[in-house]
Amino acid sequence: MENIKKGAMLKVPAKATVWYVGSGAIARAIGALSTPIFTRLLTPGEYGLYPLYNTWIGVLSVLLTLEITGSAIYRGFQRYEDKIEDFITAALGLLGAIFVGFCALYFALYGVLGRFIGLNLRVSILMFAQIFATSVISLYLAKAKFEYKYKAVVLLNLISAAVIPLTAVLIILLTDIRAEARIYAASAVTLLIAIPISVLIIRGSDKLYSANIWRYLLGHSIPLLPHYFASALILKASEISINRSYGTEALGQYSIAMSVGMILTIVTGGVLSALTPWIIRKIREGGIDKIREFLLLVTRALSLLSLLILAFAPELLAFLAAEGFREALPSIYPLEVAVIFSFLAGAISGASSYYERGALTSLPSVAAAVISVILSFILLPRTDYRFAALITLVCYLIMTLLSSLVFKKLSGKMPLNLKKTVLLFFLTAVYALLLFMFRDVIISRIFLALPLLALLLISAKDIYFKVKE
Repeated sequence: MENIKKGAMLKVPAKATVWYVGSGAIARAIGALSTPIFTRLLTPGEYGLYPLYNTWIGVLSVLLTLEITGSAIYRGFQRYEDKIEDFITAALGLLGAIFVGFCALYFALYGVLGRFIGLNLRVSILMFAQIFATSVISLYLAKAKFEYKYKAVVLLNLISAAVIPLTAVLIILLTDIRAEARIYAASAVTLLIAIPISVLIIRGSDKLYSANIWRYLLGHSIPLLPHYFASALILKASEISINRSYGTEALGQYSIAMSVGMILTIVTGGVLSALTPWIIRKIREGGIDKIREFLLLVTRALSLLSLLILAFAPELLAFLAAEGFREALPSIYPLEVAVIFSFLAGAISGASSYYERGALTSLPSVAAAVISVILSFILLPRTDYRFAALITLVCYLIMTLLSSLVFKKLSGKMPLNLKKTVLLFFLTAVYALLLFMFRDVIISRIFLALPLLALLLISAKDIYFKVKE
């Protein structure tokens, strides 16, 4: 009977994980499928405003929330499990206090900051409102995940994913608003979801202020800010530089290339969320050699999958975008390869977090972010905006190498077989270049894709048997 109970308990987290990964993938797919609609309703210049808006949301949300809704919340749920309602309400109060303080500072310095960011006052207000609303929703989702209420998580993910693009299309079709339509839709829908959630949180407890809980949240989050901020900058620095140097039209072009080039993140995100707990468990058991072996298998499969996507990159771009968005096609190839190393860096950083050495664990992402900023703001304006894809690839390569060295320092062992990983990268890069050379000849790319498919099936079989072990 006890074993049956344990089995039932184990099924709940497993079922929840499947639902989280599945709903996340569906939400991303809905976003991808809505892209062809907007690229045909908007010009590249109009389309480019929304990626700029999202870029600054990604950067400023770190400062506006101090990433309190990240690992600090999950650890806090365990620490304050006996008074979880008080904890989440106090977290909401702290988010509100940070939000008010940051907004006051920003608008006091708007003359300087507004010109640098490139968003007008109205859009800036919508951006801050959306950041705060998103953080409120994240609090609720974190609690739902902690309690394995996966249906609530799935429902909110799918509702927001479907309603936001639908609202944006209606705004474009029924009003004269065009470039800002997606911004209005995203901020309005997010706020409408966040308001009742805020009421639910406060009804659970009215303790918006708690010195102990605020001290805990700040003490846990602030030391990790360099890592969070750097992680955002690695991708966003190039986009900010593109907008400043080439304008929103070029940013719109590059954003579409990223939609295709980063499509593999739908897979890597789910794999990473499932793999990280296993990696932590193997470190605890002293099984770093098994981690190294399994990471190589997964990386090989992801490399083959990325090349299969690249085999049909021109067709994917044609599906997602109108004719006027096609000039950024070359950017897709290095971006697709970069996703593989983004996955590896994330997996190794997650493994390093086991040793609880925050400053050292943050070093690879901070170094990669500094390189990204330097290359984006010095080199990119003197070359071509499509060069941003190569900058992204270089930064993730550096981050993966540095993450491996940090892990070796912490554990005494390398998490990767460097010789085989370098060889795999070289072969992937050569094959990607070959696919780019035949970008206008679909028959040749189909023949090049066939062996990739066969090898991917073999890799999937190897992974399956490893998982069974």
